[in-house]
Amino acid sequence: RGANGTPFPKQPEKPLKLYEFEGSPFCRRVREVLTLLNLDYEVYPCPKGGERYRKVVQELGGRQMFPFLVDENTGDKLYHSKKIIQHLFKHYGETGRTPKKYAHYPNIPFVALTGTIINGARGVWVNKAILKRPAPEQLLEIWGFEASPFTRIVRGVLTELELPFIFHNVPKERW
Repeated sequence: RGANGTPFPKQPEKPLKLYEFEGSPFCRRVREVLTLLNLDYEVYPCPKGGERYRKVVQELGGRQMFPFLVDENTGDKLYHSKKIIQHLFKHYGETGRTPKKYAHYPNIPFVALTGTIINGARGVWVNKAILKRPAPEQLLEIWGFEASPFTRIVRGVLTELELPFIFHNVPKERW
């Protein structure tokens, strides 16, 4: 999961905003579906110990829980990976329905959690050793896909630094 995508994405008019952190297996589920649907989105990193965007999530949704999706196209603000995935397929998928293999994830995502551990928990906690600087006025942009180990390293560092970015999905294969 997280390598293939549709050749004909239904890109939303306004960008999707995902508040998440790289090391979360629940956030990974959402990123896998964003890659599958070949959707570009804005990422606002919220690592543990982070201060910049966790406050925004609290203000917008009432609690600090991740992933958190803001879709200004539909007016929806969603927590919980399962609800976000259903929303993405409903509004941006080909049929409007969530495929069976994406509708039922295990409650404990062992595979995604294992990937986080193998990766040294990169992207889980904020890097407080780095001097805090304001976020750039213009979002950084990166191109990649969820399953790419090279992309994961970059996203992990951006998360630890709490630097927001636009993620352009470029799936490995398009079905």
